[in-house]
Amino acid sequence: MATYRWYIIGTRRDSETVQILGWSRDRIAALGRPGVIAVYYASSRRMAARLAKADRGFEIKWRKY
Repeated sequence: MATYRWYIIGTRRDSETVQILGWSRDRIAALGRPGVIAVYYASSRRMAARLAKADRGFEIKWRKY
């Protein structure tokens, strides 16, 4: 069984690129982060990036380096 989380899509203060900022178990807490554009309920970073592309057209590098 997959664990679903609220993935936070937004921008950091030092960058203008849209990226995955992190995740939260609670939607309200996820929306309270600075720089949030959208939150998506997904099982992985890859799925969250795919949902963001389908919903808003964001090209997000979902792999964490």
